[in-house]
Amino acid sequence: MPSLWGKLRVFSDAELFQLHQGALRILEEVGVAFQHPQFLERLAAAESGVKIDFDTCVVKFPPEVVEEAMRTARLVDRRVRPPQVRLQFSAEGGPTSVIDLETGQRRPSTLQDLADAVRLADALPNIDGVGEPVTPADVHPHVWDLFMYKTIWSNTFKVDGGGVMGRKGNIIHNRDPRAMRLLLEMGAVMRGGWEELRQRPLIGANMPPQSPLRYDEDVLQQVLFMLDAGQYVTVCSNAMGAAQAPATLAGILALDNAERLAGLTAVTLISPRTEIFIGNHPGYMDLRTGNFSDGSPEHALLALGGHELLTYYGVHLSGHHPVLMTLAKTIGVQAAAEKSALAMLWGLMGATGVCCSGSHLYSYSLAQMVIDNEIAGMVNRILEGFEINEETLALDVIKEVGVGGVFLTHPHTAIESRRN
Repeated sequence: MPSLWGKLRVFSDAELFQLHQGALRILEEVGVAFQHPQFLERLAAAESGVKIDFDTCVVKFPPEVVEEAMRTARLVDRRVRPPQVRLQFSAEGGPTSVIDLETGQRRPSTLQDLADAVRLADALPNIDGVGEPVTPADVHPHVWDLFMYKTIWSNTFKVDGGGVMGRKGNIIHNRDPRAMRLLLEMGAVMRGGWEELRQRPLIGANMPPQSPLRYDEDVLQQVLFMLDAGQYVTVCSNAMGAAQAPATLAGILALDNAERLAGLTAVTLISPRTEIFIGNHPGYMDLRTGNFSDGSPEHALLALGGHELLTYYGVHLSGHHPVLMTLAKTIGVQAAAEKSALAMLWGLMGATGVCCSGSHLYSYSLAQMVIDNEIAGMVNRILEGFEINEETLALDVIKEVGVGGVFLTHPHTAIESRRN
């Protein structure tokens, strides 16, 4: 029995093609707004055939332009597909509150909480990467990234967040040019120099759309800054069904994919050599609360559909970004059940990584990270499967022990038990 990783396939190629065609129709007939004049000017200079309305900032993309960009884009996610992959777990999520270990109550997170979470993640054997476990509420937003990444980089070598697991880590949130320049200086120190930082990008512009079908000015300003600095771009997807997207799961995926393809195409046209990571995080609004429905069945189905669509495109690594989130607000049966079920689904569908170990709805918990570490170990052992062959059948051992014998004292038991 080979590994169970990636054995689950739900949608046919015809259905995935229909999703792709739906996204192309949205891009050609409706378009996407890029609300930054300089970004539009650089897109126009590429002379690609896209149709730009500078008054509304809406760009319409002919299908052939999108498909050419998909073919030529430097998608890090499609460099190699391993025959089987251990599902890797990263500690991130970024809430501004934590569940205090002493009181069990939720409180604003601090820089010390971030350091504690990073050190714990570094010590746990089944936590493979560290992104942003918490966002410190005692740090001014203009310098969040500077303090967060200094703390992360100082306390662990697991610095790629989702990395080649769930998504590329070290994406930044701050839009202030001064803070971004300082962060690049830190990155140059990490890499050993400015040229090394350009050759091996460490810091990425986070390019999430403001659904439906819009990229805001501050996001595009950061993207241009990082393009000029030779760093990478993570084109995300965050459409929330029933609010920012249609209420049907297929409609959410079509709109979500259109936004993602628009970002990918625009970045590739402006800067063909830029490395691009792809995010996959569509969701559904819980109409009772207005919350993002992480941990819900709809969230799982959307992640599955988005993953299969990316696989259909030939994208296999680091961009699938399923999350180990839960609708639970604290440690308990609900959190354990939702996280275990989702983690197993992510492995079966072939994701290479899962982010948000330790996260609850609205908050972060060191105790939950320890629990998630155990879930990670259990899930990966199940996904590993087992082999059936002459050696594992152990027929010789069965003959030696014979009828009514004891396997506990046989040397074979000690040897094989250590392997499991």
